[in-house]
Amino acid sequence: MFLALSLLLAGFASTGAAPASPATSQGEWQAFELPLARPERWVLTLDWQGEQIAVQLQRSPIRSVAYEVLETGAQGELIAFDPPPPATYHGHVVGAPERGAAIAFVDGRIEGFVQAPGGTEIWIERRRGEGAVPHENLQWVHEDLSGGFDPANCRALPTPEGHAPLEPQSTGNLGLGAGCLRVADLAFDTDHEYFLINPTTAATVQHIEAILNAVNFGFARDVLIRHEISTLIVRSTEPDPYSTPGTSGLLDDFVNHWQTQQTGVVRDMAHLLTSRPLSDNIVGLAYLSVVCSPTWGYAWTWSTGNLSSETGIMGHELGHNWSAPHCLDTSGCFWMCGACNAFGPITAALIRNYAASRPCVVDGPGLPTPLPPTPLPDEEVGGDLVIDVLANDHDGNCDSLIVSAFDATSAVGGTVSISVGSGSNGGDELILAPLPGWEGIDTFSYTVMDGTSLTNAAEVTVVVQDDNVEISAHLRLDSSAVFNLLDSAPGASSGTFFGGPAGGQPGARPECLTAVLFDGIDDYGRLSGPRATDPTRMRFSLAAWVQPTGASGWQVIFGNPGSWSVGLDGTNPRLSTTTPFDSTSSVSLPTGQWSHIAVTSQAGGEVRFYVDGVLASTAAAGSYTGPAGADWFVGSANGEDSFFSGSLDDIQVYDGELTADQIAFLFANPARVTRTCKTPEVYCVGAPNSVSNQGAGIGYWGTQSVWAGDFTLFAHNIPANQFGIFYYGPNHAQVPFGDGFRCVGSGSVGIFRLPVVQADFLGDAFHTIDFQAAPANSGFGQLADGTEWSFQFWYRDAAGANFTFNLSNALRVSFCP
Repeated sequence: MFLALSLLLAGFASTGAAPASPATSQGEWQAFELPLARPERWVLTLDWQGEQIAVQLQRSPIRSVAYEVLETGAQGELIAFDPPPPATYHGHVVGAPERGAAIAFVDGRIEGFVQAPGGTEIWIERRRGEGAVPHENLQWVHEDLSGGFDPANCRALPTPEGHAPLEPQSTGNLGLGAGCLRVADLAFDTDHEYFLINPTTAATVQHIEAILNAVNFGFARDVLIRHEISTLIVRSTEPDPYSTPGTSGLLDDFVNHWQTQQTGVVRDMAHLLTSRPLSDNIVGLAYLSVVCSPTWGYAWTWSTGNLSSETGIMGHELGHNWSAPHCLDTSGCFWMCGACNAFGPITAALIRNYAASRPCVVDGPGLPTPLPPTPLPDEEVGGDLVIDVLANDHDGNCDSLIVSAFDATSAVGGTVSISVGSGSNGGDELILAPLPGWEGIDTFSYTVMDGTSLTNAAEVTVVVQDDNVEISAHLRLDSSAVFNLLDSAPGASSGTFFGGPAGGQPGARPECLTAVLFDGIDDYGRLSGPRATDPTRMRFSLAAWVQPTGASGWQVIFGNPGSWSVGLDGTNPRLSTTTPFDSTSSVSLPTGQWSHIAVTSQAGGEVRFYVDGVLASTAAAGSYTGPAGADWFVGSANGEDSFFSGSLDDIQVYDGELTADQIAFLFANPARVTRTCKTPEVYCVGAPNSVSNQGAGIGYWGTQSVWAGDFTLFAHNIPANQFGIFYYGPNHAQVPFGDGFRCVGSGSVGIFRLPVVQADFLGDAFHTIDFQAAPANSGFGQLADGTEWSFQFWYRDAAGANFTFNLSNALRVSFCP
């Protein structure tokens, strides 16, 4: 919990440390040699774990041109206060410029952090929580080992209107000059309890500036945002206007006071710092997506004066103001999902897009100290595999970026190459050539370099789905002992059932054997990844037999919380994706009886819902889904909610769009699977004949489905009214024969002739294959599911060059269920 974490840190995270003092397991006391003045540049020397660290620091602006400090007088009136000189600095470790620093002078000492190897921060505090300082010259130095906090101890609120109105542009940050950072005016207020922990107005001002200085370092690095203080109010006397108890009461007081009493303050948002006793363990509260709104641009942070804790909380609450919700990035510790002072890539992209839309913030220069570039992970799903990797990368110093290195070979053996200057704004692009015939998820890394030769690396993920539709998961649900969740798709591993669903129930059809009954309370199955369903983000199909009980709400049949899920909304089939884009069928299912449902989806195209083999409804599809999480679930969204109530049987997932005929086949043939054959290929040549120098050609229409029975061969450029025969065999050939070439070989099984046909007056001949008649229905010439044959048309040509017959080119055909 964040509160417990804050109190714990307050117990060991304050001022400096003396080299002679014994170190504790969390930190040590140190004394620092500090400049008497506040120079533009200076070097800080820090001892940490046997390493002497020199930190080059440069003053970094944090006060806007409208900057003012106000303190309260004896009657609570606001009086102008002459602030201490600016004393906030950013910098980097000498010899390791990738390790940054944010340091500020506070009450004659310093506060801030220096980055340690591995990404954690070494914090310098004025004191160690509530403990006594051994000597006035000592400060507490500790490493941030918090490991995160529970976002439940923070609240993000939508505005009452549901969105923040855009209001007049501020003027406090104009005149900074062009740059890549977005600069926003931030006003501060404090309650009297917060003043008491500092406990002078000057020290309060400097401590708040130290917090924002540390926050700004991460915001500039990750999302190209810098905050500047316009007005800072220190409540040095009682009473203050913030007395309503409770989390929301404090925010209401803050909003009401500033909406009525501080209307003249230049600001893009305002922030309250409080140290009042907590009543509900909430340490921060903010309105969501409210930058540029004096009406709703508010948040508050709770503190006991511990800088590392305050930096984490304030950065988190400001993230809410900049539109970030909790925990979009679930892998790692980040500002919006923990106490680590960095934004994850998904959240960073969201904030940057939001910042670009704010009319009140203006462009400003990058940070003065060198920062490594920030490359964000790239993803290419179903594209041309030319990736503009620099398009979403940035640099907190506003430097131009280049690709300085990249993996020549991807994780699964593809070839990576560079296209210099072909991307957006003249940036470099990387090109992946996957292995022939490969599909799935592949990755490779690249390194980006800025104008000061600092580098950083990121990973590119590529998802390739080919046009061959194959089964990715097949859950027959036939086991009577419901513990193992068996997946019979090729190469698939099994999962586990939880909650005790009832196996061995009567199946949807006799061919399906048995089914599984889910109680809608806590029954579900889990399949751990990676799985063949992971790449199904552009297009996919799901088919299943379902027998719902009629329970209300969202009930998941099969899905992944990071990508997509198919289930029922009440009794209506529904597809839910993380785009986010949800589609619900207009046709509901009967309760207490079996129905066969199928859902197909093509990103940017349509979602199609089928019931009992017939198209029931369609809807527009969104873009490709998000990346699959670690586990796929049956009967629940994530093992915690959206439980299915009823029976399920024979769940099939395919890595592409099934056709209407294929879905009709699955309904008419319970427990069988289908697949999409590769497109028939023309080969060989048709020699010139008496009516065409190009010779006769062969083609087809319909499908290669044996069950559908609609595959028709046709030949064209045949002499009118002449007779001919379509024939087939197992092999390719190209042997002179008559006036043409025989392109079909007999192999070890022979050649098979179809009935004689006559070309019409246009010179076209047709034959629809009867899969129930010889030679297609049995024996060596059976055209069965999974077989592949070569077809050609032999025809008479009495006016031919040398003989009285000729042949078309040839067609290679694969047959499917």
